[in-house]
Amino acid sequence: MLNLKAYSNCWICEGWTQMKFIFVSGVTIPREIKQDENVFIHLSFEGYTPDYMLPEKKAGVYYSVRMVPPGPLNFFYTINDEYFHTAEKKIEDLEKPITTVLYI
Repeated sequence: MLNLKAYSNCWICEGWTQMKFIFVSGVTIPREIKQDENVFIHLSFEGYTPDYMLPEKKAGVYYSVRMVPPGPLNFFYTINDEYFHTAEKKIEDLEKPITTVLYI
């Protein structure tokens, strides 16, 4: 068995996976998101620092595509400094990697 360390900075060696996190206004949480509000996801393996979720073309849907390490993953959302979590996780395993690079 291979004993991998989570600090080698090699996503492939460490077994990281690309995932798409999806937030749907009124579904992920029972509150509707206004157009002028921003949605952030906070991931445990990043010390819960806020990560901006991009709006999709479909109104009220936001997403973030991230490389995540193996093992348990905890996260929550913030909207205008309000904290939200959900029992139903909106995560999608990607069969084909997304190769678009976004500079924000």
